[in-house]
Amino acid sequence: RMALLGAFDALRDADRDCSGDEDVDEAGRRAIGLARGLERLRFTPGHHSDTTRDAEPGAALDARGPSGETLAWALQCDTQDSLLSSLLSSESACAWSELRRLGVPLWVRDDGELRRLVDAAARAEFAATRDPGGENPCALLYAALGRTSVLAGLFKAARDTRLAEFLSRNFAEDRHREAALKNAYALMSKHRYAFAATFFVLAGEHADAAALVWRRLGDPSLAVTVARLAPADAGSRPKISAETAPASRPGIEGGGANDDGMLSADAFAGFGAVEPAKTSAPDAIAEAYADPRNRGAPPAADTEAPLPASLSPLVKDFLRREIVPSLESQKDEMRDAWTLAALRWMCGDGSESVRLLSGFAPAADLCGFISSRGSLRLVAPRLADAAADAAAASRVPLILALEARGMPLAALERCAEARVGGREAGPSIAASIRGRLAAAALAAEAFGAPGLSVPDRARIHEIVDALEAGMRSSRDGPVVPVRETRESLMRRRELAARAEAARAEAERRKSAPPDFFGSPRPSL
Repeated sequence: RMALLGAFDALRDADRDCSGDEDVDEAGRRAIGLARGLERLRFTPGHHSDTTRDAEPGAALDARGPSGETLAWALQCDTQDSLLSSLLSSESACAWSELRRLGVPLWVRDDGELRRLVDAAARAEFAATRDPGGENPCALLYAALGRTSVLAGLFKAARDTRLAEFLSRNFAEDRHREAALKNAYALMSKHRYAFAATFFVLAGEHADAAALVWRRLGDPSLAVTVARLAPADAGSRPKISAETAPASRPGIEGGGANDDGMLSADAFAGFGAVEPAKTSAPDAIAEAYADPRNRGAPPAADTEAPLPASLSPLVKDFLRREIVPSLESQKDEMRDAWTLAALRWMCGDGSESVRLLSGFAPAADLCGFISSRGSLRLVAPRLADAAADAAAASRVPLILALEARGMPLAALERCAEARVGGREAGPSIAASIRGRLAAAALAAEAFGAPGLSVPDRARIHEIVDALEAGMRSSRDGPVVPVRETRESLMRRRELAARAEAARAEAERRKSAPPDFFGSPRPSL
């Protein structure tokens, strides 16, 4: 991670002139680099990631999704149109697997753009499978978009007239919503969670559908998509009583709908593999669908204005009740500060997000970027100041971490940063540390890569003199022990010169012609 951070430092200015990403801000460039690096890692031989998950979420938010660091940077990007263009440039970009891999529904701010991407993904899923009712997100995506008529047409094209007729109903009426809810519970008892979530959406229970997707499918991007695409009045509608759920598998006989609108079991038989239920329907419902509302109360609201482009209350409530507690309950060594901070930011809990990153060395740049965002400083100046303080607290650990990873020049550049987000960067770095970093950076500059020729004395003097002239402090004088650094480099030069002379002698002996007895001639 620290090596990658050093690479970002080296390329931060160079990539501004590159074609394609010139319109992406620093946060977007970080997200692009991290996403591409993670994708290369997943294709590395020997790298394995979990592709399925049972009821308990794993240490990562999504084994098939973005890293917490990628998500944290993407949330701060103010050039999201350009970021999307850079990330979704291939023909497969419209596939749901690609949107999930990048976590687009988690960080894209424009709901209209999200609807466009989800619609394209739904069409791509049907084109790939020709099965709108299988264990793929096609039906759920169309239902979340509110395009039930299109979904009914797909089932009609798939020659399933019963589901097509059922989906043609007016689900604004309570009796049809109750029928959809009964079908959702029946599908849950068969372990067909993606299709069950579709019927929860048809019943107007978007929050319940999102919770089911998160708990059983482990797809936070899909769960957040369902919550974000819910109608504005979804949270205010009266909930259908859970007593309408069937106590046993209904409608075994016959192929059409029952009098109460409940579809028979064989109406779903042609779509996806149906696992035999190991428990009764009520037991499965109690296990997978227990009401989570008592699991932790949301934090107190900030007195400042909401964060720029914050999510709807329905989505925030879902994140606070379902996803955040599942990650916070993990052991300390398994927690991912990046992911928790990103989720807290999505919930609108900016202060808690910054607190999680304070003192965390790799997050120093992110906190500094947050503090410098004009839109944030306009609506939440105290939060911007808190981010600047967090960046200052992470500055020294970051410098020491860069030094430990063998990147003294990058660490030395961090020492020279005097201000972060318009505020003081924090306590000054001790002169001894700066001198140590400068000497290490000079050694690498003076001697270069192994195998290069030894620099002459004039080159060493030139480097040290430039360092002395450029690294002065008006308060403390030179921050680098110039005399000791010069002597150290001279000693290194003499040792390097001897080593090079020994190598040259060995090469000369090896290439010398043999004498009369077959051994190389001795040197005079």
